[in-house]
Amino acid sequence: MLLLAALLFVSIFPFAAITQPLPAEIGIALQWIYLFLIGGLYFVTFWRKGQTLAMKTWRIRLETKNGAPPSLAQAWLRYVLACMNLALLGIGWWAAPFRTDRQFLQDWLAGTRLVRTEV
Repeated sequence: MLLLAALLFVSIFPFAAITQPLPAEIGIALQWIYLFLIGGLYFVTFWRKGQTLAMKTWRIRLETKNGAPPSLAQAWLRYVLACMNLALLGIGWWAAPFRTDRQFLQDWLAGTRLVRTEV
């Protein structure tokens, strides 16, 4: 989370300068969209390789149901679904303990899964 926060913090400065002359409502909306896309680029880039830095620490890897790295479309779909899940107070995360595969809703819908890795 700290790495993502730092990335978002640094990346907003040039965009905030560009949107400064715009009306406040438009500038703020554009900044939120920009931050959403920057966050997406961070997660999608690392998920395509299988792991974010935090996932490496926790020894978790993201893969498709057949063990391959997720496609670009799957990674973006997972990101959008995870953001929607967050907006819905984590209903997809709360459902995981009750599922037989113990996967999050965004993984099931995106065709991905989280697996433990060995040391």
